[in-house]
Amino acid sequence: DRDWDTYRNHSIGFVFQSYNLITHQTVLANVELALTLSGVSKEERRQSINKLLVKGREVYGKITSIGDILREEDSITIEGYVFDYITAQNTLEKAGCSSIDEAADPTAKVMEQILSLCSEDQTQKRVLARLGYCLGRYIYLLDAAVDLPKDIKSGSYNVFKSKVEGDIKEYIKITVTPQLYFSVNEAARAFELLDIKKYKHILGNIIYLGLEETFLKELNNERPV
Repeated sequence: DRDWDTYRNHSIGFVFQSYNLITHQTVLANVELALTLSGVSKEERRQSINKLLVKGREVYGKITSIGDILREEDSITIEGYVFDYITAQNTLEKAGCSSIDEAADPTAKVMEQILSLCSEDQTQKRVLARLGYCLGRYIYLLDAAVDLPKDIKSGSYNVFKSKVEGDIKEYIKITVTPQLYFSVNEAARAFELLDIKKYKHILGNIIYLGLEETFLKELNNERPV
């Protein structure tokens, strides 16, 4: 068993496709975790991550994305953003906020702030901020829509709950789906303005196809035509 553990720790990598970040850790600490568990020293961990950052800059050109976000000072900045987000979201929920735009704003703003760290170019920062805001709004609205039946049953806060009359699925189709399409379309408009050097078509597939496919599947078990 120990031999297998050693082999897995040092020879096999895993790519998680769900929510597996440790929320109380910084971005840097999350990235370092696997190396830490493998017994790699702090100095070696930082050297390995720095190599990834250099490679990221080569791939993304002006938009250094992961490189900038992984700087330790940016991790501290992000923690501040997340704290402000949690505070604002809790305040709105305790007040029973019924405005869709107001309820989605904290999630949208934290994504706006984080993505704006991905470039030092001021024009690109503004575009990334808009992209982040639209994606954050999309995430909040989709999550609220998916949780709506459960929240109605449990009595938990949900921005859509006070507006539902009759069939929940019909309400989501008529009211929530257009909001999601608006967020997706605005995100796509921002994405088109980004100066991405490589793999833009792959990222574009996520924006143009993946977002729509995700919410249709989550809400209606459908796929886009």
